[in-house]
Amino acid sequence: MFCRKCGQKLEGVEKFCPKCGAEVVQVQVPQGVTKEPGKTNLYIGIGVICVLAVVVLLGVKALFFTSDYEKPIKNFVKAVETQDVKLFVSVIPEEAIEAGLEQAGMDKELFMEMAEAEVLDYLDDYDGKIKIKYEIEDERKLDKSEIRDIESELFNTVEIKEGKEVEIYIELYVDGELEDASSGDMNVIKVGRKWYIDPTSL
Repeated sequence: MFCRKCGQKLEGVEKFCPKCGAEVVQVQVPQGVTKEPGKTNLYIGIGVICVLAVVVLLGVKALFFTSDYEKPIKNFVKAVETQDVKLFVSVIPEEAIEAGLEQAGMDKELFMEMAEAEVLDYLDDYDGKIKIKYEIEDERKLDKSEIRDIESELFNTVEIKEGKEVEIYIELYVDGELEDASSGDMNVIKVGRKWYIDPTSL
């Protein structure tokens, strides 16, 4: 028998370890089985490491994969806030953009100019440092009929795996002061493995 804390060999009758003073816990060991010093601590240590590894993996998964449908909303808000046209365009399925350009007989350069004007127009009435905060208040899963309607409006260029109608509350701050607040709905759609904003809902 050994002390669980320091590994000191014990006679089996001590109440406290003569070396470190730790309380001795009497453990029934089956006949023919011997316990090695530190073996229990080793198993506990391995168990703790395994639990920590699972926690870390779940944390990483939560960081990168939880609520994926929120990413295009976040990017949309950031694009408006920073007036980033490329980021603004990236939240819309590329296939839908190309089909729309073809239908309208418009080239990509003109489209980007129009997108830039749209982004700038969002904040045209405000002068100062802009900060936009948002909160998702509610969400509803779109049914198959609604998804088919969106696919049709996007010229049947994308196959939507699932979609959500999301209610968003937005606050707009200028130089740290709240200037405007409103709520609205928009649709987010999943095409392939990625979520996008349904441009017809903007």
